[in-house]
Amino acid sequence: MIWGSRMDKAELRKRLRQQRQDLDQQELESHSASICQRLRLNPWIKAAHHIALYMPNDGEPDVTDLVYQMAARNRSFYLPCLDNFDRGHMIFRRWRPGDGLATNKFGIPEPRKGKIMPTWALSVVLMPLVAFDKDCNRVGMGAGYYDKTLYIRRGNIRLLPHLMGIAHDFQEVPQLEPAPWDVSLDMVITEKRTICPEKSEPTEEETS
Repeated sequence: MIWGSRMDKAELRKRLRQQRQDLDQQELESHSASICQRLRLNPWIKAAHHIALYMPNDGEPDVTDLVYQMAARNRSFYLPCLDNFDRGHMIFRRWRPGDGLATNKFGIPEPRKGKIMPTWALSVVLMPLVAFDKDCNRVGMGAGYYDKTLYIRRGNIRLLPHLMGIAHDFQEVPQLEPAPWDVSLDMVITEKRTICPEKSEPTEEETS
């Protein structure tokens, strides 16, 4: 089945979000730990200086442990925040453990202070998702924040930042039909696999 229409994707979101929410805490922690281990070994992450994370919500895998595991390796970490001046877009603020967070209108914690890093200057963006396919097309929650914010990557696979989807393995579907405004991922990391339609190693220029 090809999931393409708005109705199809709404049905898909409902089903997979419920499956994600039904994970018990032990399963969620196990999946998150396995994903973090894969991320630590990933060449793009190992070479990155500026990494955007996300605060988990709605049963999403938790990748914030990377901050503790890789803090001593000359890296800075950032979290997405709703942009109050550009509706539908996000900005990325630097975040360290212990920094204050406030809940946005979706109930997701975000920093209200901290250096803002331009999107084009980020090395890697770790993105949550609801569904993905083997070609690394992505279905999100439906508001389009990541697609609007990361529009510079639409059709430009050699530009930074690298876009890495984070998901539970059961969130894969046979085929997604992307909309013209969708931004595809460079790879998807699950607790079991790394999915990448065109595997490539980062160059010094790409990760600076």
